[in-house]
Amino acid sequence: MKTYIGRGDVSKEKERQRRTLRYLSLEPSGLYAQKGDVLTVAQGMQDSLSITIGSPERETQKQYPLTKGITTITVENEGPIYVTNPNDSGEATITISGATGSMPYFDLNQTSVADFEKQMAEMTNAKDVQLVSNKALITVSYAMAKKYLGDPKELMTYYDRFLTAQDRVSGITTEGNPVNFVDRHLQHFLESPKLYMYTENEFMGFHNDRALQRLLKTNEGWGIWHESGHQRQQTPWKWGAVVESSVNIYALAAQKEWPGKITSLDQYYPEMHTYLKSDNKQFNAQNNNLKMVMFGQLGNTFGDNFYPVLHQYYRENKLAFGPDNERMQNFVLNVSRITGYNMQPYFEQWGFDISAAVKAEISQLAPLPEAIWLNDKETNKQLPMRLIDTVSLNDHGIQVNLTDYQTDVFKNEQLILKKNGQVISKLVNKEPIESMLTNNVWETIEMLKPTDVITIEQQNKNGTFK
Repeated sequence: MKTYIGRGDVSKEKERQRRTLRYLSLEPSGLYAQKGDVLTVAQGMQDSLSITIGSPERETQKQYPLTKGITTITVENEGPIYVTNPNDSGEATITISGATGSMPYFDLNQTSVADFEKQMAEMTNAKDVQLVSNKALITVSYAMAKKYLGDPKELMTYYDRFLTAQDRVSGITTEGNPVNFVDRHLQHFLESPKLYMYTENEFMGFHNDRALQRLLKTNEGWGIWHESGHQRQQTPWKWGAVVESSVNIYALAAQKEWPGKITSLDQYYPEMHTYLKSDNKQFNAQNNNLKMVMFGQLGNTFGDNFYPVLHQYYRENKLAFGPDNERMQNFVLNVSRITGYNMQPYFEQWGFDISAAVKAEISQLAPLPEAIWLNDKETNKQLPMRLIDTVSLNDHGIQVNLTDYQTDVFKNEQLILKKNGQVISKLVNKEPIESMLTNNVWETIEMLKPTDVITIEQQNKNGTFK
């Protein structure tokens, strides 16, 4: 008997997050069916449930709908048994009997390491081994698990940590706007009979000893982080030339979490400087490592809130997408909007051909105060995210409409309002001083004359910005 929560429709969840690829619609039962088994499945709580036998790529999958009450299934194939509960809420307790196959199974929240080791010692004829955590499912052959798997608890804790880091950089939250909520489906990492490492809807495939060693260890994660990142890429800013470079935004986030420092950009900075000094630059024609540096540079320049806000901006505004050039132009526009800077110089230095319409729209934003395209390991001029939408003045005061991102961009930031060079109010960590904050409008009561000069400075640990 096991309880399966409603995780929602996997395709609708993909659309909600504006992703290109689906997570896994299946949830493991820990059981393995042999051909000819007669399964008796009992459940009486929810509609729309189903059983699937077999893993993608590893077996021919067969799906069977479940009715309330008893469902009898004569198994025509073999493989792990999965349950799908596509309901948006609630849960169903399901009992499955009649499965005669054996499969070592580790659940991070339920199985002890000793018990799993006992299963491995006793089930030597098993075809598959499965390990599941809060966010990941791993399916591999017994032979590969025996060869490369060490401590399953350490491994699945590691998977939860780096996948949570990838959630964070994607702007995924547990509160606020529901469009940014976590997708509760698992990400499925499985041993495949083909290729090397690749990503599809529902799963990521890994083939041969080199790939499986990386899959089942915690010390060489880049390829694993890269593939899981493919399931997180948002379609509206994934044009063809950056599919294999923007994906590393998520790999870099995982690297920052484990082992704790981003190092994968360092070796490419000399190539970056050579490229930036060249003539007739074309960003899309560059190799994926060099293009990755640009995406990493944006995150390093604007800080940990940059990519969460960008993902949320695309989701919350349901931004559409068209041909590659349109996605590229909109990326320039939306990065400019969320940072508050005219990013034309930056992207032109990187070899973007920016349209006249986008240039005109972003020309009204603040000019870049630093040559941030030169940021590297040694020099990193950091800039704050945009905090202000609009400012309005009247005879008796100043009203500032603040940005309203799901991510808290006001933490450790100060806004300082000056009249004729003298401080009249502050907003510190979004707390008003000598002023008030109502419905995201920061208001300072102050008599003004037409000749008064009003300035707003933004201060943080990196300096003062007007």
